[in-house]
Amino acid sequence: MPDDEGTHEAGSGGDKPGPEDPITPEESIEIADAIEKAEAKERERRERERRAAEQKAFEDARAGGRADAVHSPGGQPGPTGPGGPLGDRFRVDARGCRRASISALAFLVALLILIFVVCDGDDEEAVSVGDDGTVVATTQAATTAATEGTTAPTATAAPEPEPDEPASTGDEVLDELLEFFGISPEDEEGLSEVEDDLQDLIDSIRELLPAYQGRDVDIRKVIKMLLEDFNSAPFSSIRQVPSPFDCGGTGPLVVCSDPALAVPDGDILIVAMEVDDTIPLASTERSYIYSIVFDSDGLPENNWVFNPPFEFDYFQGTDRWYQAVYSHETGMWVITLTQLEADGSFPTDPTPLPTAARLAIDGRWAVWFIPTSELAVFPAPFRVTAFAHDGFFTQDTRGGDVLGPDPTAPLEVPEIGRAVMIGG
Repeated sequence: MPDDEGTHEAGSGGDKPGPEDPITPEESIEIADAIEKAEAKERERRERERRAAEQKAFEDARAGGRADAVHSPGGQPGPTGPGGPLGDRFRVDARGCRRASISALAFLVALLILIFVVCDGDDEEAVSVGDDGTVVATTQAATTAATEGTTAPTATAAPEPEPDEPASTGDEVLDELLEFFGISPEDEEGLSEVEDDLQDLIDSIRELLPAYQGRDVDIRKVIKMLLEDFNSAPFSSIRQVPSPFDCGGTGPLVVCSDPALAVPDGDILIVAMEVDDTIPLASTERSYIYSIVFDSDGLPENNWVFNPPFEFDYFQGTDRWYQAVYSHETGMWVITLTQLEADGSFPTDPTPLPTAARLAIDGRWAVWFIPTSELAVFPAPFRVTAFAHDGFFTQDTRGGDVLGPDPTAPLEVPEIGRAVMIGG
């Protein structure tokens, strides 16, 4: 019968480790030492038994008068034969070696099990979520260290997700221009885009062909977006200047009125117009006008009516005119703002009004930024135009284009896509 005091089953509360009683590295070393001492004692016992058996066999042989058989040839009864004392010794040694091999193998298996239990218990991972929503991986060793006051490996925080890429307009130059202002479309599917026919340039007199038919005034398309709740504060970190709407520069060129008003916080209408060739930032031969004109209040009675013979007057049917004017004589760009009188006539004071509007020019793109606070009604129907001349609007040097087939077509009033501030 086994000794009850030396018998313990896993999980019964005895000395053998169970799932809830992990063995520490120090305890595993002590167990290994105890096993080694027990094996040493077993070897000493077997050696004593072997010597006693050898001595007894020798004495029995001598008593039987076969002492001379010690020197007999192999195969005869003697020390090396099957019936000699040395043969008995070898049989004893063989049995002892087998027992020793089995014991050593059992010892190695037990040691491997102990190492696996200790390492597996130390490396067991757990995942938890912190108060700030961060996912943290910890180990059993870290938990044990927290309760016993020992040093544990540092917990590793989950990597932060990469920020989403800004949506694209489908044009790399326009994307970079908008990014300069910290702006992108809210999504690519929500863009409000209107295409215009190429090679449809016109003169303000309906019957005349335009003398100038340059591709830099031939409108390709218009993209419209509304940026809600614009806040100028973040731009100090984007460009390290008070605002990206500072006037001047070359990439892009930012055109302002003179004097220029600061762009206020609030909603901004963005109208990006693309022409068929690069817009010149300077010229010694030609002057340019890129405009956006509105029916700003929805009242037809104060809109501009053309004067014959200018049936294709670019601004007819509107009452508020934003014009980015380049003079090849002065080499200067400036925005002029004109608001018609209540009867639709040109203002008696021709001095342009101050405005916070901006026009940014880069490559083939001319992008208007107009605070909606400057419009009596929003969304207000509008038309964009492009025009070139010699500085005196001479008939044989002028020509341009409008969005749509001609200026008598209704103003553009489709739904407007949304823009967002990058990182906002």
